[in-house]
Amino acid sequence: MASLISLLSGITATAIVVTGWLAGLRLYFINKRAPSKLLPWAALVLITFGSFYTGTMVYFFYLLGTGAQFTPLYIGAWLCYTVTPLAAASAVYLGCSLFKPSLAKIFFGIFFAIGAVYVVLLWFMPDYAVSVPQPPAGELIDISNENLAKILIAVIILGLFVFLVGGFAFLAKKASGEERKTAIFFAIGFGFFLFAAIGDSLIPEDALLLLIIRLIMLTAFVFLFIAASRMKSK
Repeated sequence: MASLISLLSGITATAIVVTGWLAGLRLYFINKRAPSKLLPWAALVLITFGSFYTGTMVYFFYLLGTGAQFTPLYIGAWLCYTVTPLAAASAVYLGCSLFKPSLAKIFFGIFFAIGAVYVVLLWFMPDYAVSVPQPPAGELIDISNENLAKILIAVIILGLFVFLVGGFAFLAKKASGEERKTAIFFAIGFGFFLFAAIGDSLIPEDALLLLIIRLIMLTAFVFLFIAASRMKSK
């Protein structure tokens, strides 16, 4: 039986995945009706960011259904983080396109390469890249990055703060009216997401503080969903 902490952790993880996909799909269908250069990228960013919690969600429902842990445990890390190259590169491309479009493709390639190195470590050297200790009965897995993988993730998060949050902050500064409000929602949402991403990688899975971090992450996706709901194709 899942513990209270695991229930709350699993529910928030599921809500994050669902909210990210709903927001991303909304932008995708807006773009289908009236194509725009950046809407597909924004949709991809929201979907891939939400997908970072796929492993936690899958393990949560398996724990609920069987009362046991899904094994091997490192598959949870694969489900969560294999999307890293696409998520990081598309986010940097989106943000860079807002203030320095000429460099967007270059930084897309750089961050995709960084993410690809991380995924190679994750898949072929999982014991080196991540730590996934055996959790107590009724608890969810706790995935933490180790060694070079931790450094790569830190570089990616720092880059996303600069390009993604900075890009929408730049857009908010130069825009007006509804476009400015939408950009502010995106900047706040992505800022909360990255702040929570740092905390989520540092706080143990069975700690009460993790729930606060998860709530911040969920709040981030609420802001992003609102921003996506306000966004119109240009």
